[in-house]
Amino acid sequence: MISIDLSNLASGLVGAIIALLGKSIASWLNHKRERKAAGRALFAELCGNHKALQDIGRIKPAGYREDIWERQKPELTLLLEPDELEVVINAYAAARQLLSGYEFLDKYYLIAEMRGPLQSVRPDQLYLDPENVIKEMQKGSEKARKQIEEACKVLRRRVYRRFRSKQTGPGVAAQHPH
Repeated sequence: MISIDLSNLASGLVGAIIALLGKSIASWLNHKRERKAAGRALFAELCGNHKALQDIGRIKPAGYREDIWERQKPELTLLLEPDELEVVINAYAAARQLLSGYEFLDKYYLIAEMRGPLQSVRPDQLYLDPENVIKEMQKGSEKARKQIEEACKVLRRRVYRRFRSKQTGPGVAAQHPH
C-alpha cells in the first residue's frame, strides 16, 4: 500500500497553483506590452501621416500610410476605450476622404494624357473642376490634420501614461505634431 504524505501533497498543490498564477501574470503582462507597442507604432504612423498631409496639391502626398493601423487593429481595440478608438477611426476616415480627391485627379489627368496636349479635358466637360477639387482638398487637409492631432493625443495619454508626470519620454514631446 502506498502511503500519501499530506504535507508533500499540499506543497505540490501550492507549487502548481503558484506556477499557474505566475504563468498567467507573465502572459497578461506580455499581452499588455504588445498592446502598448501597437499603440506606440500607431502613434508614430499617425505622426508621419500628419506630416504627409501638410502639402496637399496636384501630387498625392508621399508618406501617408495605414499599414500599422490595418495590422494592429485587434491589439488596438484591446488597448483603447471605445471613445478613444472612435477618435482614431475618425482620423483615418478624414484622411481617407481627403485623399479620395486624388482618385478624381488621377482619372482627370489620365484622360487628358490619352487625349493629347491639344485636346485636353475642359472643366466644363466635367462635373468637377480639378482646380476646385485641389482647393477643397487643401481646406480639408487642416480638418484631417486636426483629427490626427486628436488621435495622437489619445494615444499619447494611453501609451505613454507612465511618462505623464515626467513630461518626457520617447516620442511624447519630440514626435507629437504641433
